[in-house]
Amino acid sequence: MACVQRLADGSLHCGGVRLSHTENDKGKSHSRLTTDILRRVRAHSDAFSQAIKDARPNVIGIESYQIFDDRNVTGLYTSARRLLSLFGLAGSGQVPAVQSAEELVSVFQAPGDTFARFITCLVDIQKAIKNEGSFMGGRGRGAASKTMLVYGAAMCAGFNANLPVFVHSPTELKVGVCKKKSASKQDVADALNRLIPNLEEKVTASIRAKGKHEHVYDAVGHGLLALRVYEEFTSRHNLG
Repeated sequence: MACVQRLADGSLHCGGVRLSHTENDKGKSHSRLTTDILRRVRAHSDAFSQAIKDARPNVIGIESYQIFDDRNVTGLYTSARRLLSLFGLAGSGQVPAVQSAEELVSVFQAPGDTFARFITCLVDIQKAIKNEGSFMGGRGRGAASKTMLVYGAAMCAGFNANLPVFVHSPTELKVGVCKKKSASKQDVADALNRLIPNLEEKVTASIRAKGKHEHVYDAVGHGLLALRVYEEFTSRHNLG
C-alpha cells in the first residue's frame, strides 16, 4: 500500500508506504482451511481500512486482477498436441504422425526439419507452462483465488469509505509510467523514483521484507494512475 500526493507546487510526494502480509496457519487441517483463509482476508481488509483512515485519500487506485487467461491453456494444449503427433498419438497438420518405433527412427533420420520441429514443440510447451504458472503467481489456482479475495477486499475498503476506486491493468501501469508495454518491474520502479523524489527513501526505510519492494512500487504506480484520473475529472468539471 502507498500514499501518493500532489503538493501545492505541482510536484509529487510519497506520504508513506506499508506492507500488509499474512502467514498461513502452519499445520492446519483441511477442515480448517476456509477458516484460515477468512482470517487472512479479514486481516488484509482491516489493514486497508486503517490505511485509508490514516492517509485520508481522495481516491483509491488498485491493480486489476484476472484469475484466468484461457490463452495460456490453449497454447499449452496446442503445443502438446503437436508434440504427441510425432508419436502418432494426436493428429496435426503441421507434423507427420508415426505408428511404430521403426517409423519414428526413420522420420528422425530422414532429411528435413522434423527434429527441429520436435525441439520447437518442447520449447513451446515449456513457454506455455511458464505462462500458465505466472498468471497465478506460479502456485496454482488456489493461490490465485486467495489473491482475488484480497483484491475484492481492497475495492470494498474504498467503497465503504465512500471513495472513488479506479482499477488499471499491469499493462496500463507500464504505459502510464514508462510509456511502453514492454517495461520491466525495475523500469517501473526507476521511473516512479524519478517522478516522486522521496519515494525510494520511503520504500527503503519502511519495507525491509526481501522481495516485497516490487509490490510496493506497483501500489505506488496504481495510486499515481488513480490520482491522474481524479485530477483530470475534477479539473474538467471545475471541482478542484
